[in-house]
Amino acid sequence: MKHFYQTHRNRVIFRSAVVFLLFAGVNFSVFGQTIGDYRSINDGNWAAATSWERFTGTGWVPATTAPGLTTPSVTIRSGFNIRWNTAVGALNVPLLILEGNGFLEVRSNRTLNINTGSIVRLAGSDFIRRQNTITSIINFNAGSVCELTRNGTTTIPVANWNQDSTLKFLNPGGNLTYNNITQTFGNIEYNRPLQSANQTAFLPNNLSGNFTLVNTGSFTLVLNNNDPERIITVGRDFILNGGTLQFSGATTNREAFLDVNRDINLNGGSFNNTLSPDSGFYFVGNGVQQNFSSSIVLSTQINQRFFRIAVSGPSRINQTYQGSALQSTIWGIPQSPDYLPVQTATSLFGDITINNPAGVTLSTAQTINQNLFLTNGTLTNSTNNIV
Repeated sequence: MKHFYQTHRNRVIFRSAVVFLLFAGVNFSVFGQTIGDYRSINDGNWAAATSWERFTGTGWVPATTAPGLTTPSVTIRSGFNIRWNTAVGALNVPLLILEGNGFLEVRSNRTLNINTGSIVRLAGSDFIRRQNTITSIINFNAGSVCELTRNGTTTIPVANWNQDSTLKFLNPGGNLTYNNITQTFGNIEYNRPLQSANQTAFLPNNLSGNFTLVNTGSFTLVLNNNDPERIITVGRDFILNGGTLQFSGATTNREAFLDVNRDINLNGGSFNNTLSPDSGFYFVGNGVQQNFSSSIVLSTQINQRFFRIAVSGPSRINQTYQGSALQSTIWGIPQSPDYLPVQTATSLFGDITINNPAGVTLSTAQTINQNLFLTNGTLTNSTNNIV
């Protein structure tokens, strides 16, 4: 029995190629430029023209104004300190790149708003700093994006992350450390096709938006490699589009609980079968209908790791199976009194949709409370019954 639940579960398009030279853990970038791009030439305030030079199409010249809405991209180069000294202002550029140890500092009693359509790319060892940890405020608002592209330890800005902001893990390299990871973020997108080792260092525990896994190269993303237990709370959807997800770094004492408040969509990718006993997916949406959809075949080890919260959980769980090879319905092995196998609540399952020409096998007895849709393929009950 998981007794610990009682205390722990309170709940620019570039016109020429981009070349990266990786040396000593720092990314040095040579970018094709666009007319109107800005880059730092002096330390100084963001709003001061003297802090910048501008690309004319043939070369760089001193800027006559600060970057604005028509600026394609702004680069703070290594070694430069640009200060945000506007009381309450917005980063009105499509792309801001921080290289090497160049940084943007939000001064005391100042607020930086990063709004819809703005991308902040952290390509170096430095980041957006706050002069004052209380009065220097950074807001990643709805539609904003922060990209992490450094091959090495990366410091994420301490900020207010809107539910519809997105933090993208795009780094090449191996098992990287991310600082300031304990914040509550909006959406997380993990897309590291050049990942060169299993990622076992901590990623965020708390998301108010979606968690989307796109690519892990030839390696895996491990949710818990270090602690007896780890809870990853996803405020909206968990989406697996590619890559390989591994719940636990060991078969014992490395529990990883993926608490999902909305939908679980398994569109591609795969799972590593290493799990500690209680690791798995947990449907925890309070009084809402949650949906499970899968286009991939799950191993027995993964297929039996779907659970529900016993109190104040979802009102319904709808299932869709749309693979091209034989699939089995999800179920759960026996759990603690607080978190139960999905199939044990006779009133929980709503619609089941079968859209798989290879068919679907019923893993356990299920009670369907709404509709059974046989769009394509058959549902085989074997020794289990469907009511």
